[in-house]
Amino acid sequence: MTKRIVIAEDEQVTAMELQAMGEDLNYESAGSFALGEELLEYLEDNSDTIDLVLMDIRLPGDIDGIEATEEITQKYNLPVDYVTAHSDRKTLDRAKETSPMGYIIKPITEQDLLSSIEIALG
Repeated sequence: MTKRIVIAEDEQVTAMELQAMGEDLNYESAGSFALGEELLEYLEDNSDTIDLVLMDIRLPGDIDGIEATEEITQKYNLPVDYVTAHSDRKTLDRAKETSPMGYIIKPITEQDLLSSIEIALG
């Protein structure tokens, strides 16, 4: 059974690259969302069909990727891999509090993505 991944990424080019890389690695894309709020709304009805969330930390809107991850892990118990360009101490400390399954620094290679997904999905 193919694992389904949903992407939270506000940069459309990056979202498309992640989707294409995931599909090249034989994972099914369940879509991408630019806002954390949109993703949370989608998960209300679809969380049982998702195996992993790829989450950008800096998302526009009222909630960032870390806040969205807190809700996703509490409500849906889904694994989250962060995909971000930010690795400063403050961001890392906030991210660690959510117990992510992975933390990938952009730019992302297909091998980085594969390794992180495989670890997250066990």
